[in-house]
Amino acid sequence: LDAGSLGAAGAAVLSAGAGAEYYQRVVDRLARLQALTAALARARSLTAVADVIIEQALPALNAEVGVVAILSEDGRSLRNVGFKGVPVETEEEWRDYSVDSPVPVAEAARTRQPVIVTTIEERNRRYPVLAAVHGVEMGGAVTTFPLLVDGTLLGVLGFCFPCSRGFDREDLEFLQALADQCALAVERARLAEVARREIEVRKEAEAALREADRRKDEFLAMLAHELRNPLAPIVTAAEILRFRSTDDPVLN
Repeated sequence: LDAGSLGAAGAAVLSAGAGAEYYQRVVDRLARLQALTAALARARSLTAVADVIIEQALPALNAEVGVVAILSEDGRSLRNVGFKGVPVETEEEWRDYSVDSPVPVAEAARTRQPVIVTTIEERNRRYPVLAAVHGVEMGGAVTTFPLLVDGTLLGVLGFCFPCSRGFDREDLEFLQALADQCALAVERARLAEVARREIEVRKEAEAALREADRRKDEFLAMLAHELRNPLAPIVTAAEILRFRSTDDPVLN
């Protein structure tokens, strides 16, 4: 075999190896998406949805920070219902923030488009505030995806990575699939919460009606008692006087 043949054979082996690696990565991600779908089906609250998404996605993506932010009803602010991989003080500091904040999550909410940042230099240039956020100041790449259902923005899913990195088409498709699953789960949890609140309101209204009926019955019983008791001695006295003979014209 000549050098050219050896080179071609080596390239074929490398190509086959790369193909096998790619295939395995696809299989792994499909398995994770399947497991994620099953886990999300059991999540009944926004916090539970966020926990499932982040816990499943961080190891799959080799990310170090995950966040699920929910848009407020007035569309003016975001609330992090899940924020993993940062210190507790950072969770508290960034629990609520404006959609106008100079951070990738807020930008994804404003534009309704994914934000992809591949290097720490780009991140610090576009979002300098992150360089001062404890827990993410030393990171690298950042991705954020809007959570959309039928065109309605529900929130944002974001990840921070420990170093700079690129994202190929399969990476972006996987991230989008995670965001889509998260959006559907958030919508289910939101509708479930609305239904729970309506049930609670209805139960409170029914309890109030029962209490009003009870008080009404107590009042009527008391009124009947008060009306009945004063008549009893009057009737008795009248009966006595009727059977007692007297010549007193006043009594008669």
